[in-house]
Amino acid sequence: MMYNTHFLGDGLAVHRLASEFIGLLSSSSTNCDLLSLLSLEWQTRCGELREKDLSLPASLEERLPVVTGRFRQAVSRVDFRRSQDKHIGSHTFPRRSLGPRRIATPVIIVEPKASRAILERCKSKGVTISSTMFALCNVAWAKTCNQKPEMPMMMYSAVNLRPYMGPETDSFMHIAIGYFNVVLPSFLPRSAKLDAIFWHRARAAQKQIVKAANNPMMMPRFHEMARLRGSQARAWAKEDDEKAAGTWVPPPPPPKKPVEQPPSSALIGHSFLGNLDSIYDHSSYGDLRLHTAVGGPRQRSGGMLLFSYTFAGKLLISLGYDENGLDRVVVQRFWNNLLASMNELLQEGSVVVERRAEDALRARL
Repeated sequence: MMYNTHFLGDGLAVHRLASEFIGLLSSSSTNCDLLSLLSLEWQTRCGELREKDLSLPASLEERLPVVTGRFRQAVSRVDFRRSQDKHIGSHTFPRRSLGPRRIATPVIIVEPKASRAILERCKSKGVTISSTMFALCNVAWAKTCNQKPEMPMMMYSAVNLRPYMGPETDSFMHIAIGYFNVVLPSFLPRSAKLDAIFWHRARAAQKQIVKAANNPMMMPRFHEMARLRGSQARAWAKEDDEKAAGTWVPPPPPPKKPVEQPPSSALIGHSFLGNLDSIYDHSSYGDLRLHTAVGGPRQRSGGMLLFSYTFAGKLLISLGYDENGLDRVVVQRFWNNLLASMNELLQEGSVVVERRAEDALRARL
């Protein structure tokens, strides 16, 4: 078992770490060889502490391009506030408090032949599988909940910032992600065919993804978001410390009613890791054969995150969520609708079935 906390590295870093670890396991090195390697690494890294070893590595914000000049910085702040105002979403999974956090991870594993058919169908429609997953979630939620159809549905995702960073350090273990949102209508028109609606929304999602990744204001927006998240984290940490010490006092109500802002709640986060076969060098693992990769993210209480990626030629979709913090009935209905929508809109005759990770392993054994 390997365990890695998120503040040490993002998903790409963790999978690269796993690949190197599996490479060690499958190598012809003996125990003595591995102990010698460990001893050498220990002596190199920790035998003689140097000045640079005593300092924390540079943060992501320090390694990304920074806007200079007072005017440009002012423009960046205004642009960030205006971009935040466009993120409108009013759909969330109903929350429940049924006990301590308990993370469930249902998984859909699509066999290689069906996976190729899905990827080819997406390509023929001019979209990526990532954009298609946003549209699938959109359709599945519309079938799950028909409340507030006049309000849009918002989902968030991560963008890889490694291409924008400075020179690589001697380690790939760091976080290099920013965030963006995808906003789509939450209703399904009765006057149009579902297939046409689905692919139209997949293309709409792709346009938003491309716009977010290529926006010339992406770096300034990232820095502004980092400052906002930092101030929020410090405020929440201070509140937690005061509550633990019994000294917390609720803040006074605002003196006047603030200007009403549109809701900005995300239904779900979608993390698309891409083709993991570009990270795992299957040909270098000797007699070891890797067939399934399913992460086990430790979500916060009431948290939820959808993963999709390809591995060993298979498309895998996993949903990590706190089943004691969210309405299980609604989550299961959404998951069933997601699976049904895949069969209806992507497969053209063949069927995708849900398989949990332990079921896939048991089938192999």
